[in-house]
Amino acid sequence: MKSIVPKSLIPAAQYLRMSTDHQRYSLENQGATVAAYAEANGYQIVASYEDAGKSGLTVKGRDGLKRLLSDILTGSPPYKTVLIRDVSRLGRFQNPDEGAHYEFLCDQAGVHIHYCAEAFTNDGSTVANIVKHLKRVMAGEYSRELSERLKTAIRRTVVAGGVKGGPAAYGVRHQAFDDGGNALEVLTGGRRKQRSTDVVKMVHGPAEEVATIREVFRLFTHKSMRRSQIAAKLNQQGIKPPRGVLWTGMQVDVVLRNEVALGLSVFNQSRGQVGGPRTLVPHAEWGRIKVMKPLVSESLFRKASDRLAATRRRKYTNEELLEGLRRLSQEKGVLSAALIEGCCYLPTFNVFRNRFGSIHEAYRLIGYSYTDKQLRSMQSKRTNDADVIAALTALRERHGHLTAKIIAADRSVPAMASLVARFGSTTRAYELAGFVGSPHLLAWDRKRVRRSNAAARADR
Repeated sequence: MKSIVPKSLIPAAQYLRMSTDHQRYSLENQGATVAAYAEANGYQIVASYEDAGKSGLTVKGRDGLKRLLSDILTGSPPYKTVLIRDVSRLGRFQNPDEGAHYEFLCDQAGVHIHYCAEAFTNDGSTVANIVKHLKRVMAGEYSRELSERLKTAIRRTVVAGGVKGGPAAYGVRHQAFDDGGNALEVLTGGRRKQRSTDVVKMVHGPAEEVATIREVFRLFTHKSMRRSQIAAKLNQQGIKPPRGVLWTGMQVDVVLRNEVALGLSVFNQSRGQVGGPRTLVPHAEWGRIKVMKPLVSESLFRKASDRLAATRRRKYTNEELLEGLRRLSQEKGVLSAALIEGCCYLPTFNVFRNRFGSIHEAYRLIGYSYTDKQLRSMQSKRTNDADVIAALTALRERHGHLTAKIIAADRSVPAMASLVARFGSTTRAYELAGFVGSPHLLAWDRKRVRRSNAAARADR
């Protein structure tokens, strides 16, 4: 990386950072300040590093600073000086020693940092070091004070019934109100209030979303359905989810846990220092403000919460899992993933698979044997089309023709329903096996398959 610089000018790099598009610290203003300093002190900018819209609390996400440090520490940059507008542009680290650490690394690599808009000269003198340290402390303190002011403003907004920010929950919308309490537009699609004096509040969303929330709570509490089953039911009904294409069990879980269903705005759910890790606040210590009429009754919400808590706390031993599986087998006469998912006294199907390595092993431990239909279904999934056609052809050669009854009696080929699903129709399966049945025979076969499928659906 070489550059042509007049011998009278000293090559230097510049680093620019802004957290928001604030006029004072815009990249253009910083660049102008650095350029004026460079011209007055005989520097030529040969490299530029920028972090636009990045917080100074941490180096996370600041690719410009990371690239600057990497070039200095691992490469041979064509400069020995870095120009920065002021100490806060390097960072507003909550530990002032972090900023000093990065500057020390540059110094060790022979690259010196100059702060162009500071009143002191960064020459390593005692006075410069003291002032620079104070500047770092003040930069971090500014972020702390700003954070506290923001928290106070959010708390004041929530207490007044306003929205604290973020997207609206499912079944809820954000609506602007003027200072006289008159309703204005509903804010959707990322739109914001038009005037600073307007207040944004939570209101009930579309009637179909409110009805869906109530249905979710009803299915979970009164019908004892699992979250995954509720999601599947909503998808079957064609109901649009909050995000994505289809409902998931996790999205149903969010609906059941969100206290917005009680008309509450919840805040103070976590605490921590600015830029540091945050810890969760106990549920009983959360701040709650009633901001609108509830979507569901309090008794229904509490019942759902109790069931969620019981589900979360329940830990099954291997013996309990197997005993429950054995009980389900005796009640239903057969076992399947759908039956396990729908059983109110068993955990999800994945619990068995994860605990015992596979569902087959769990079945083996309770002495369960697959039915002929299940065995043939599994065989069909493991067999390719050519093998199935070969088996059908061999069956046709043995009997001289093919019927649903002949296929049902022979376990060397998949069940008729599997053949229809694989090849599209009974006629097509027969043709591939070299047999063209009479219209009467094929019609009789189709009726038999339809009756068999109807009986299977009734069993489920």
